[in-house]
Amino acid sequence: MATFRTILVLFVGFSIKFVDWAFRPLNRETVYTGLEGWVGWFLRYPLLFAQIGLYLGIAWGLVGAELGLTDLYWNDDGWSQFWGGFATGWLFGAVIFVNYLLNIPKALPGTPQSGTKLIGGASLFPSPNPGVYCVGRWMLAWLLGLLVVLYAVKVALVAFADGPTAKNWAEFPYGGGLLIVGYFVSIGTAYLLTALDSFLHVREDIGRADWFQARFAQQDFNVPAIPPGAPRPAPDVTDLVAGERKVTVLSTEHLRRQLEREMRLFREELAPQFEETIKNKLAALQVAGTAGRRSSGGDGTPAERTPEEVDRVWEETVPAELRDKTWAAIEAKRNPYFRAAFANLEAIRQLHASAIVLGVVTLVVLSGVFIYTAFDVASPAIILSLLLIAADVIGGLIAFRVRSVRTLGLLFVGGLLFLNSQCPVRHKMTFPNIDDDRYARGKELKLGCTDSYQRQVRELPDGGLIGTKAWLQTFHANNPRPDGSPPKLVVLAVSGGGIRSAVWTGLVLEGLEERFAGGNNTPAIRKNLRLLAGASGGMVGAAAYAGDFGAGPLDTGYYGHTGLGPFSQRLAWDSLTPVVQTMMLRDFLWNPLVPKSFTTDRGRTLEDAWDDNFDNWRGRGKGRDGASPFRKAVRDPALLAAERACTAPSLIFTPMMVEDSKRLLISNHDLKALTEPQTYRLDAKSGPGAAPLALPGVEFFRLFPEATDFRLGTAARMSATFPIVSPAVNLPTEPIRRVVDAGYFDNYGLDVIVHWLLQNKDAVMEHTSGVLIIQVRAYPLEDAGAQFGATPQSPISTLVASVSAPMEALFTARGSAAYHRNNQLLSAANAVFNAPPQPENFLATTVFELDGTAALSWYLTQAQQRDIARGFYKLSLPTNQGGTDYNGEIQERKVRPEIDAKLNAIRDWLTSMTLAPPPRPRP
Repeated sequence: MATFRTILVLFVGFSIKFVDWAFRPLNRETVYTGLEGWVGWFLRYPLLFAQIGLYLGIAWGLVGAELGLTDLYWNDDGWSQFWGGFATGWLFGAVIFVNYLLNIPKALPGTPQSGTKLIGGASLFPSPNPGVYCVGRWMLAWLLGLLVVLYAVKVALVAFADGPTAKNWAEFPYGGGLLIVGYFVSIGTAYLLTALDSFLHVREDIGRADWFQARFAQQDFNVPAIPPGAPRPAPDVTDLVAGERKVTVLSTEHLRRQLEREMRLFREELAPQFEETIKNKLAALQVAGTAGRRSSGGDGTPAERTPEEVDRVWEETVPAELRDKTWAAIEAKRNPYFRAAFANLEAIRQLHASAIVLGVVTLVVLSGVFIYTAFDVASPAIILSLLLIAADVIGGLIAFRVRSVRTLGLLFVGGLLFLNSQCPVRHKMTFPNIDDDRYARGKELKLGCTDSYQRQVRELPDGGLIGTKAWLQTFHANNPRPDGSPPKLVVLAVSGGGIRSAVWTGLVLEGLEERFAGGNNTPAIRKNLRLLAGASGGMVGAAAYAGDFGAGPLDTGYYGHTGLGPFSQRLAWDSLTPVVQTMMLRDFLWNPLVPKSFTTDRGRTLEDAWDDNFDNWRGRGKGRDGASPFRKAVRDPALLAAERACTAPSLIFTPMMVEDSKRLLISNHDLKALTEPQTYRLDAKSGPGAAPLALPGVEFFRLFPEATDFRLGTAARMSATFPIVSPAVNLPTEPIRRVVDAGYFDNYGLDVIVHWLLQNKDAVMEHTSGVLIIQVRAYPLEDAGAQFGATPQSPISTLVASVSAPMEALFTARGSAAYHRNNQLLSAANAVFNAPPQPENFLATTVFELDGTAALSWYLTQAQQRDIARGFYKLSLPTNQGGTDYNGEIQERKVRPEIDAKLNAIRDWLTSMTLAPPPRPRP
């Protein structure tokens, strides 16, 4: 046992020595006082520098690139990019300034100077006070250094990296030059404001105000508040611990022992000169103990000394300069804010006064922005920067003036959570045009198969919806082919993908209509295309197309700067900026603080942005209900009549409900069969009247049959509710059901289409001569789906591979699993529809994929719009002297050869004979 203990002690001792040896470089004084000090300065208030990290991450495409934030930052619009640079400079300056105030530097000049000889020069703060001037110089160096880092890394990414936001110089609007100009203008504006502040003596007046100096007179700031030359008492140990002096009798010996412990503590935290200071302090107290020793019994017990006696000996023994240094050392130990022994208190007061002026200016400007945003859209960078600056200044002020600031923060967060948990309104955000007299907020619709209302609705013959068999009969009767055979049905399955998918869908529809206009013996695609389904952004484009179908064929031509057509160009217009504005000013700022329901949120703003983009579409005026297709109701009488008559395409939206992954089927068609899967069961009743296997979805208009004003824009928004940009809003149901993006269930639209075909296979075979599923995908999946990819793992990915695998699988499954599942569904449908006696191409499909990437959001740069156009067309652009394209007007637009081949195949299928061929051998 003793041997084991000896070995254990030796092993522990060796391990400790090895650790000391291994980390010897980090224990050096230069590292401890240098690098460690910088790291501590950065991390003492991490939320401050996290804001700079956020902006750098957005600028470089590391944060929010897929949401369009990087493209929004380097904006195509010159003024927006300029104001983004201006806002960035102001935010960086505010963060650095507040951090200086909360971590006062050690090297501030000590004695204030008079006159104006320091005004001017390389300082952001023109002031006769050397401390203020010095902080201004450091801040200017920080701001210039951060600008160099921001821009240099971005240029390196554009020049050498490859990604969705760093491809080439064409995707770097203005080369970032206008952002740099805005950044320098912000520095100049800050200089002018501080110069005006100095000229008007505002900060000096604030610094002398009683309410301002009250904080400096509190216990933890009482030393610097003592007027110069005033007597300072001998320090007591309680000054080091509690910040207050004892009134009781002091034991000199006890105080000496405490001071020895104090010196050991200071040795690791204070400069060497303070050790000498404390030694003098100990010597003075030793003199006090010897000269005043007395004993009632002559046993040499240390005498008890009153505070006044200790103070007198302290002042007589220790020179004034050393007494001041000692008090500065004590204050440094007690409060890190005053750890600098020679800090210029007047400079500190003026800097804090300047922060108050900055906060007031920020709040005034922010109020102006609030008023402006009621009438127009402001730059998101300006809004976010102003909000963060206001939060930094107010938070810094509270942190400085409230001693228990962390307790205050916990109380605030707890109160906010309690206030919202007790909110009398359960739905702070709502969908418009759903509520009616039977179900509304406070009177929610009961969900569930056993609820009486639900049963009654589900048993309605059609719920006012269009029956599929009758619809196909009408399609057959109204669209006979010249040879008397039934018409061919074209179905469009569109993928998710935000604005890139919406624009790609619009571009493909333009291309189909342009090629198949119905003249010169070509088929008319508008007579065959009768069903559109899908997810997310693709359904935004599909909704706009179907909602405007009655106005006639889409306009031809294209925009010279992007290559997009009139319809797809409207879909490409910015919808993100107003959404970000509402998100920052309402959803993340005001709405959480007030326990009430709101009719303005970023989801409704997104709908309004789509409306605005289609205002005056085809000369129909602005702001009227018929101006934008998104303003039309899903059950608009004209649209519903056209769908029943099979003269217009129908839509199927399939957003998913968060709580149970059930789909909310929004359509004018009767889709009851898709919500009640059946099979023969041995363990339960089967046949007519049997309970379904499950309830994988519910039909919107069976739940809310009176929601006749429910708009296409709202349905599209439900289907395109992806994280952050769009909120997951509750339906007026009990229990609560939140609706999110259809892409969580199927991001490509094939699932609902194939199941619809299989459920209605007899009617489809009877009343059509074939079905063509045109897949429109905003992602290049064909090649990756047919082979094994070889994406190399990064060192970090390799390190955490075993832990990150489940999360990676979840993210991969959202896109790839649905893709593979849909292909298997198509294969199953092929076995049903293409089996003899049907021709082998009765059910056919073709795919239009966008080979490229863009933001998964609602903003596209001009270069990204042009890249989408290149997916369908070959664009002829003017070239510069180096032979590369530049952002000039497109000279010519031609369909790409591979796209032309697909269009020719569609033409051949639409015009082919439909009589069943003789039986053929099948593999």
